[in-house]
Amino acid sequence: MKQLGLICSVLFVTILVGAAGCGGDPNVEGAKLALTLDDVDYEDYYSKLDESISADPTNAEAHSVKARLIKRQLGETRDIEKHSSLVGMMVESFSSALEIEPDNNEVIGYVTEAYIDEFKLGIQAFNRGREDESAYAEAIQYFKNTSMIRPDSVDPYLNQAYAQIQAGNQTEAIMPFEKAIELGDDDADTYTYLSNLYQSNDRTEDAISMLEKAREMYPENEDIRSQLLNAYITSGQMDRAKKDYSDAVASEPDNKLYRYNYGTLLLEAEEYDEAMEQFQKAVDIDPEYGVAHYNLGVAYVNKAVSVNNMVTEMDDDLRAKRSDLSDSAVEEMEGKIEMKIQERKDLFAGAVTPLERARELLTAGGEDPAGVCQALFQALAQIGEQEKAEEAATCAGIDLN
Repeated sequence: MKQLGLICSVLFVTILVGAAGCGGDPNVEGAKLALTLDDVDYEDYYSKLDESISADPTNAEAHSVKARLIKRQLGETRDIEKHSSLVGMMVESFSSALEIEPDNNEVIGYVTEAYIDEFKLGIQAFNRGREDESAYAEAIQYFKNTSMIRPDSVDPYLNQAYAQIQAGNQTEAIMPFEKAIELGDDDADTYTYLSNLYQSNDRTEDAISMLEKAREMYPENEDIRSQLLNAYITSGQMDRAKKDYSDAVASEPDNKLYRYNYGTLLLEAEEYDEAMEQFQKAVDIDPEYGVAHYNLGVAYVNKAVSVNNMVTEMDDDLRAKRSDLSDSAVEEMEGKIEMKIQERKDLFAGAVTPLERARELLTAGGEDPAGVCQALFQALAQIGEQEKAEEAATCAGIDLN
């Protein structure tokens, strides 16, 4: 899980507080005075301010002072449902004030303060979630509230998405990630998280579109390329995937990861000779590339199995037709079968060296070599290396008794 970027970049505006005049609206002046008191009957002041607003809907100061009173009450209200309701009221009042006086820096400053305060509450709740998972639900709501205050801000949407993920709400994280990107977020992690969520929700084509866009933005990002490769495979678009990696290999022939991924696609497509070529290039570039050694060995084994199937089919065909064939025709077919049997043996033998190297490297790296040993056992058994095959079987956890 990515560590949240919990620092929000906002513009701090100097708030210019003017002295209260003596000849203003008494309801507004009374509410402004209430802002300095310790104990306030908020509902009473809201009612009085609403009277002034009803009498003059263009009274920007009445809207602004009401919003400031609500902002103060917000600071005293921790019940999340009530708190969120107050945020909606505050946003409505601030918006009304700014519709009347869009360049009022004092009001803009109060909005900024409210945004920061609500964002901090979201951060605090998120941090509490590490000890109490139920706090993530509060964090989600606080970040939603922050987005109400500043709908054009990226950070609340991003942090809401991460809180949704932490709360186990994978699907609900999609919208805030989408909104963050819509608002201009171009972090590579945002694209990878969102594409993962798309794939988890059977939206593979959306994931592909997202990842292709991300790849153009971050052509060197291997996580994005790997995710795109997986998305192509998941959606059955093997030709598209192979074309993508063929182009990548052509543009960077010494990139071992491109070679490896292309080889993996070719192996999946049962194009064994082409896969071997790519895996061999990968280990030539990096002789310590354990997984490439492994897949090179697997390509040999899989091709050997394919040849063995051909041997079985040819042998069955000969048995069925033998009585109708001339001696020379039988001899010709038997010769072809013998050639395939030798090819099968050579392929199994070819698998041994890369598989042994893969086992050595994975073991040295602290990884479990059981999968490698299983393929190695198969190859060794087929070429008659009985003692080494038994040792590989033990490594693979295969009981030969």
